[in-house]
Amino acid sequence: MGLTRYLTVLLAGLALEAVIWHLLSVQLGFTGLIAAAGGLAAAFAAVALSGFRRRARYLLAIALTLAALLSLVLMAAMPALQPVAALACAALAAFGFGAIGFALYLREG
Repeated sequence: MGLTRYLTVLLAGLALEAVIWHLLSVQLGFTGLIAAAGGLAAAFAAVALSGFRRRARYLLAIALTLAALLSLVLMAAMPALQPVAALACAALAAFGFGAIGFALYLREG
């Protein structure tokens, strides 16, 4: 139950981050860094409202920050890569990190 709820909040945060990034970057014309910061702030708000304990919220915040930074690095390092593909690759990496981190968190008790 806890892992399912945790992964649901992580997916919701990643989706919210991608939507806000798209709105700020593509629709309103902001730079990628400002759009990523806006998306990350919205995802952090979703994590804060999740009701998890502090350590689980920290794991979520680290996973979301990893996704934002990795997507920015992918977009800067490979300009031919579509931004949506960079966001998807970064979200997949963050999802894996978050799942393994939370599984270890549950194992420690």
